[in-house]
Amino acid sequence: MGFQYQAPADRQIYGFHFRVPAPKDMGLEIVVPGGDAVFVRRHPDSEIVDGQMPKRQALLGRFGISTPWPTPEEEETKYWGVARSENVVGNKLFGKLWERGQHCIVPIESFNKTASNGRWPVKMQVSAIKDAILGAAGFYSEVKLRNGNTLYRFALLTIDADGYTTMHKFNRDDGENRMPLLLPKSKYDAWLDVPTERSMDFIEKCPTVDLRAVSIAKARATQRL
Repeated sequence: MGFQYQAPADRQIYGFHFRVPAPKDMGLEIVVPGGDAVFVRRHPDSEIVDGQMPKRQALLGRFGISTPWPTPEEEETKYWGVARSENVVGNKLFGKLWERGQHCIVPIESFNKTASNGRWPVKMQVSAIKDAILGAAGFYSEVKLRNGNTLYRFALLTIDADGYTTMHKFNRDDGENRMPLLLPKSKYDAWLDVPTERSMDFIEKCPTVDLRAVSIAKARATQRL
């Protein structure tokens, strides 16, 4: 199934946290590759007015890139929703999209990881300590369909999670412990505006976000109270 996350369901969150109106269609709350969810980009038609930063735009897109590359009208059955930040440049699947410099932010309430508890794996829910919402760094593509509509796709960037104390408890997939590149709220505009040639420098210097992790069973029990 690949990387899975929970998207914000409250439309007001987009105005409060991301300073952008929520799209009419919010997509899925539990998002897996191939599912539709909201991402935030820099509005392509905006301009700096009176010293104010250009406006952002929230759109509905498909989480993940498919391969082999079908035409937009062909059915896609397998999606890759995450790209390793260390080798996205020149990557056969993501490289061309990365070169376009179309950065986006993916709103996330929490994402799932698996930890070991004795003999049994435990599914954990990772979220932010200070903010109810996380903004993950990603990039997107857009394709014009024959019917005149636009199909958006987006993917997340992942980093080595060993730098996060909270993430040490989790199992390693293929020998690695990965997590999305989470942006401090103060860095949202910087990520949307950074040129492609300086993106890696931004990623390497991006401050960490304080995280917490609870078992999904415990999180659901708390929500029912």
